[in-house]
This record gives sequence, C-alpha cells and structure tokens, in this order.
Amino acid sequence: MWPLCFLLNKLLRVEERNQGRLEGHGDSTSPRYCQFDDPLVSDGKYRDAGLPSFSHIEVPHVHQLASWDCGLACVLMVLRASGIASCTLEDLAEICSTNSIWTVDLAYLLQKFCVEFSYYTITFGANPNYSIEEFYKEQLPEDLVRVDLLFRKAHESGIIIQCRSVSIHEISCLLLSGNYIAIALVDQDKLSKSWLEEVIVAGLHSSDSCYTGHYIVICGYDAVRDEFEIRDPASSKIHERISSKCLENARKSFGTDEDLLLINLVNKNPRTPKTLHYTSSSRSRGINFVTEATMEDRVFSSVHSTVFKESESLEGKCDKIEGYDFNQGVNYPKLMRSMLTTGFQASNLGEAIDFVNQMLDWRLADETTVAEDCSEEEKDPSYRESVKCKIFLGFTSNLVSSGVRDTIRYLVQHHMVDVIVTTTGGVEEDLIKCLAPTFKGDFSLPGAYLRSKGLNRIGNLLVPNDNYCKFEDWIIPIFDEMLKEQKEENVLWTPSKLLARLGKEINNESSYLYWAYKMNIPVFCPGLTDGSLGDMLYFHSFRTSGLIIDVVQDIRAMNGEAVHATPRKTGMIILGGGLPKHHICNANMMRNGADYAVFINTGQEFDGSDSGARPDEAVSWGKIRGSAKTVKVYCDATIAFPLLVAETFATKRDQTCESKIKN
Repeated sequence: MWPLCFLLNKLLRVEERNQGRLEGHGDSTSPRYCQFDDPLVSDGKYRDAGLPSFSHIEVPHVHQLASWDCGLACVLMVLRASGIASCTLEDLAEICSTNSIWTVDLAYLLQKFCVEFSYYTITFGANPNYSIEEFYKEQLPEDLVRVDLLFRKAHESGIIIQCRSVSIHEISCLLLSGNYIAIALVDQDKLSKSWLEEVIVAGLHSSDSCYTGHYIVICGYDAVRDEFEIRDPASSKIHERISSKCLENARKSFGTDEDLLLINLVNKNPRTPKTLHYTSSSRSRGINFVTEATMEDRVFSSVHSTVFKESESLEGKCDKIEGYDFNQGVNYPKLMRSMLTTGFQASNLGEAIDFVNQMLDWRLADETTVAEDCSEEEKDPSYRESVKCKIFLGFTSNLVSSGVRDTIRYLVQHHMVDVIVTTTGGVEEDLIKCLAPTFKGDFSLPGAYLRSKGLNRIGNLLVPNDNYCKFEDWIIPIFDEMLKEQKEENVLWTPSKLLARLGKEINNESSYLYWAYKMNIPVFCPGLTDGSLGDMLYFHSFRTSGLIIDVVQDIRAMNGEAVHATPRKTGMIILGGGLPKHHICNANMMRNGADYAVFINTGQEFDGSDSGARPDEAVSWGKIRGSAKTVKVYCDATIAFPLLVAETFATKRDQTCESKIKN
C-alpha cells in the first residue's frame, strides 16, 4: 500500500492540474495541458475527417535480452521498421554504455541513426522527487548528474525536447495518419494487469503495487474498438492490443513523467512535423502540424555539430608540436632538445632527458623545508648543497653484449651513478670482452649453421664459443683463490663482493666492472648462478667443492642502499626489464618509492610481465612515489640510451671540465 501522504500528493497534483486548466496558467518549464475537442470523434462515433478508422504500421517484434534493455529493444524495433536491419541489441548496448536506460538515452540513440522524432515529457531532467521512491532510490543518485547533463546538451546535439503532456487522443490521431509510431514509457505492472479491468469488479482491483518502468512501441490504432496495437519487448506475443484506458493508466502512472518519443517513418516527404501546436478558431479546434526543418537540414546540423565540436583551449597548457628545422644548420644539441616537441616516442625520449637532468641537478638545498628532527649537519647550507640524488642504474646482459657497454663504462668511470644492478650475462659479457671481441652478424643467420661453426648469436651479434673457453681458463683460478681465502681467512663472499673481486682481477679499463671496483660502486647481481658465470661455478664445484656465496648479505646491502639514501632523493634509470628492473624497484619500495624513474625498453604490459610494466604500475606497489617524475621510452636502448647520456651526463661533465679549466 502507498503511504497516505503519497496518495494525497497524487490527488493534489490532479487538483492543481485541473485548476491550471481552468485559469489558463502555464509556462515553458512546467507541464502544459491543453483541452480541445477531438476533431475525429463525436458522440462516440468516428468522424470522417480524412483519416481512416484503423491504421497500423508493421513493426517487427524484438524481445529484450535482459531486465534493463527494454528501451533498447524498442529502439531496435523502430530501426527495423525504418529499414535498418544490420543493428543488434548488443550494438545499442555498447553505444549506450550504461545499464540504467532513460528516455533521453533512447533519444540520443535515435538521433545517432538520424531517425526523425519528437520528444515529449512533463519533467525536464531527472525528477529529484523520485529519490525517496523504492524504484529509484538506489539508482537515481548515480544517474542524476549524467541524465541532467544529457538534457542540457540535447539542444546542441540536435534533439528538441517538448516539456508537456501528450493526450491519448493526440496519439490516436497521429497513428491514424499512418505516418507515426511511438515509444512510450509505461508502468509495466499496470500494463500487464490490463485484463483485470475487464474481469474484476470495480473497487476490488488494487493499484498500489510498486512502479516498474518499462518501454513499449505503439504502432497502430483501431478507432472503432478504441484499441492500440503495441509491441511489448517483455511479452512473447508478436502482436498485442490494449485498450485506450489501459494505455492511458500505464502511461500516466507516477514515475513515467509521461515520456513519449514520437517517430515519423515517412521518408517520401522530407518536411515533417517536429512540434505539435494548438490553435483555436470559430470554426474548429484541433491539431496543426508545423514544419520547422527538413530532415536533411536536421541531419546536417547534427553531423556538423558532432564533427565541429567546440574545443577546449590548450594554449599555455601543452607544448606545441614542432620538429627540428634543418634550415638552421645541423646543431645536435638543438636537434635533441627538439625531441620533446616532436611527438610520439621522441617526446618520451625528450622527457627522459629532462628527468635525468633533474636528477643530476637536484641538491638537498633545493628543498625549502627542513625537518625539525634532522641532524645539525643536514641544517648546514654547505652540506645541503653537496647532497645529490642517488642514482640506481639497471641493465640487461644484451646491452653489455652490444656497444652500450662502453656508454655504461663511461658513467661508472666518472662515478656518475651510485648503484648498479645487472644480470649474470651483464657481468660475464663485460669480462669476456676483455678477453676476446664480439662481432656483428645478422638477425637472419641460421641457428643450425652457426652451431656447426661454434658461433653463438645474440640478435645480430656473434660470440665465438672460444670466448667462453678463455673465460673459463681465466676465472677458475680466481675461484680457487677465493675458496682458499674463505677457508684460511674466514672471508664470507657475497655476489657483490665476488663482482668487485672480478673487476679487480680483470684490470682492464674497458671494463665497467673494473671501474666499479676502482670507484667503490656496488654491483648487485641477484641471479648470479644464471648464465656462463653459473656454469663456471658449477664446473668449479666438481673440481673443488666448498665455495660459499651468501645472497642474504647482498639483499640487505641492496635494500640498505635505498633505505639509507635519506635525505637524498633516489632516481632509477633502467634499460630493459626483468630481474634488474624489479630488484631496483623493490629496493626503493623500502623507502616508500623512488623520486625519479626512467625506463627504456620495448616490452608491453599486456601479458602482466614486470618487464613491460609502465612506471604507474610500480606506483601502485609503492616502488615509485606518486609525486615522482616518471617516463617510459618505448625504444631499443641501443638507440635511446647513448642519445640520453649525450644530453645529460656527458654534457654536464663537459661543462664541469670547461669550468675547471677556466678557473
């Protein structure tokens, strides 16, 4: 049962409407009700006014697929009646992109398909009075803003909404003209119980059941029987008729807002009625059809407003896209600076250069706030000016196999990075190149042929198998010596200590491991047993067992590099992905994330791999701070990294050297 106050509200509404009719009150924003004599019916008999007593447009029945898509099914029926047969309910659902369908959503759908229609409702926008009702209280708060926005934008989208009621007599006249069908919002409960009117004694039929919004198509009218032909997407009946009284009760039930979409199916005459107006004269009182625009004009206006939608101004908000002008001559620094405004991955490379320069320029003195609990040393201006960003460099083995090894060696040689993480291949390839060269081959060389020749292919690089034989001859004696020191001097070896020892033993200035040893830069390799170095440890264990390498000390040391970096900021430059990328990011998680991150690789994130993950994924783990400067350059690091170093580390070192010479 409805609450008494709710019933009183409905009664008062009726009284207000009747009073408004008598006084002739009305405006453009509230519902307008117009009384007039039906030009087609007199004394209950059909009046010959040039219209037939029966008219019906064949509309194919479409059954709804879910509880919420009855409106979409009605639109699909209209489209099929209009000759559009290729569309499906799934297509319409995808266009709508919501399961909460309002009449205004259906209007936008019809407009997209250039269907000529008029939209009538007694409430412009979502009715907030429905928010307390059971049928809306959960969904209305979510839909209120969206629906009101659709109403506000309707006019500029070419949709004219008439805020007024349409009587059952008007609908019947329009249907008898043979030019129109309609989509109506009804109370499904009242519609489905229409047969009770004929069989239940008046007064016993209760109408207090809860409102259920539902859409139907009205496609015909029989004036003799006073019945409407409808298509109900929830019904299994292909053809269905209901009385005028039943349709009127279902249409004007509280909650429907008397929403009606009147569709014109006449294509042979482009001038079609868009608005219903009422006129009165001494001779007659009835409906005049007023034409406002041709269908072509409306379609053109809609398409034009869609194509030439007004833009938000980007002036002062975004950089303009401009490439390098070679009419200025060849200037490599300017060429590199133009990358930022070139677009695509050139702009990403430009951002990477910018962020690395920010890493190098940052000083603790740049931070305006000084923590109250910091040490006296941290408050000293000269000390704060000396504190720089701590830079973690990570790379995969293939980059050491390539010429990027020399770029890495340059950075380590001049102590431009603070911590290095690489794979086992990134260690052994550096050492092997000190013993024998790697050669350029081709990506397409057959594997079987190369195997028969004792040649190993890394992309388009070739490493002779003899190189690994030389590596074994060089490293096994070092392992023997390390085992001896372990037994006699209680030396506890870790992967990073092992790599420092190898850097010392190689004693070759082309090796980044040599310079890491010289500059006391830690090199971490958590996957030490993978690759040729692991093979050598395996072979050595058969000759002389007992060599122990402790990884626990190294994970503590690695994480400590990040944790104890404070008050310094930390930056990550990671070439490729895999183990080095994750190891560096994970260590920075221990300090609530890095402040800068530059990734250079060609990996994609769509397989869920860490290698292809964008910096934002690391933000979700706390490995990169939300406020960090981050960029991923989708590019082969052999192309991007030397260019990046040229515009950052190398340029700043050259500037420092020039400054020292002048002084």
